Amino acid sequence: MATPATAKNIGTLDPNEELDFLVPLAPVLEPGEEIASYTLELLPEAVALGLTIMTGSGRDHALALENTAIYFWLNIDPDFIGNAAFDGGIALPMQVTAITNSDPARKRQRTFLVSVVQL
Repeated sequence: MATPATAKNIGTLDPNEELDFLVPLAPVLEPGEEIASYTLELLPEAVALGLTIMTGSGRDHALALENTAIYFWLNIDPDFIGNAAFDGGIALPMQVTAITNSDPARKRQRTFLVSVVQL
């Protein structure tokens, strides 16, 4: 799947780091609307370079900012840390799908980028 030109970059990750990120969806929600459920998906390019959505030890993803954003942690699988793709930096895509609390529910889907660069 090609990454849409409209995909926003949400931050930078060094391959040796474990960092938290926040995806704000309030700009695409209607007034008073909240996220009722969501999924986070790493796209194939991100999986191929070891990007990982972390869980456990306080790093589980969750709703944030009054259920208008999604908070999560990312890292690079240790087997991929030395990959040459990170030397000059690369933007890796992930997709967020949110189902809202409206009646009927709306489904919003956006692709976001995380820059991974050896700092």
